[in-house]
Amino acid sequence: PERRRLYATAFWSIKEAYLKSKTTQFHPKEIEIVRKNKDLFEIHDPVGSKVPSGIARYSIPQKGFVASEVYIK
Repeated sequence: PERRRLYATAFWSIKEAYLKSKTTQFHPKEIEIVRKNKDLFEIHDPVGSKVPSGIARYSIPQKGFVASEVYIK
């Protein structure tokens, strides 16, 4: 359960950082986060797109906090 909460928080943090970096408005449900390995995620908008529109990673600087880095094309 703890790991599931961590990933849910990380995914939401990545979506939030991505949405804040875009100039156009998207709804979080229109963005798909695909985990590529332990620390790297691809961001796809629209959902189901074959080409990622960005990459992201997250870290936990201290218990209870999640920090995300998002790189967009």
